[in-house]
Amino acid sequence: MTPDTLLVGDCREVLKQFPDGCFDACITDPPYGIGAYKGDSKKVALIFPEVLPELHRVLRPGGALAFFGRWPTFYEWAIAARKAGFRQREELVWIAPRPSPGGDGHFMRQHSTTFVSHSVGGDGITWNVDPCREPYRYDGLNQGKVCRGVNHGDWHGRTGHLRVLSAHPRGATPCDVRRTPGFVDGRVHGGQKHIADCEWLVKLLTNEGDLVLDPFCGAGTIPLACANMGRRFTAMDIDPHWVEVSEKRLVEAASKRNLTLALEA
Repeated sequence: MTPDTLLVGDCREVLKQFPDGCFDACITDPPYGIGAYKGDSKKVALIFPEVLPELHRVLRPGGALAFFGRWPTFYEWAIAARKAGFRQREELVWIAPRPSPGGDGHFMRQHSTTFVSHSVGGDGITWNVDPCREPYRYDGLNQGKVCRGVNHGDWHGRTGHLRVLSAHPRGATPCDVRRTPGFVDGRVHGGQKHIADCEWLVKLLTNEGDLVLDPFCGAGTIPLACANMGRRFTAMDIDPHWVEVSEKRLVEAASKRNLTLALEA
């Protein structure tokens, strides 16, 4: 069994060392190139499309690719993923607790997006909906006539009411617009995601013991989510500082939560 691995290096080069189909999924948060089309930030935004063909190669047939992104580069990345051979599955929108400045001439920003796709073949994408289900929510203004997140239903003409045909005993099918649980505690990285959001994606797209790739690990939130959920990971970053931060967070979490962490650098 492959041990958990943290690597320092440019993923465009490091990934060439891995054999075909060796990862079960890739969950990552690439550098967005905020302010893309302005100098060096455009070059940063172009890194991820360069990596996509190699990600397609190292993922098993049917393996999931989920990446966070933001306008305007996100949609270009989605097109690039399709050209690299990935098939789109879902688009998830994450609503932050409060907006951040969008710059002169732009709206405030309060959401990020995750594009979920998969390579073709094999047994298909792992799609564990049951562990990700949520309690049913009813609209009090309509005396419970509208059930949001139902498993099945149909619309009643002009009334806009949704009649419930069946309800899953484990809860509602997740919605593609999700609200993050709150602010990130102990934030150490400007683009750091909430650990609960990453754990939710890991549960949805992988099984226990699966090997997950994160080629842009930053502060290590996605590898940490994998460790928390009983998945193995291979993560890397071009900046040695962030690999060191990731390792520190993983070791601290392992000691506090009695996690098994066989980390290989």
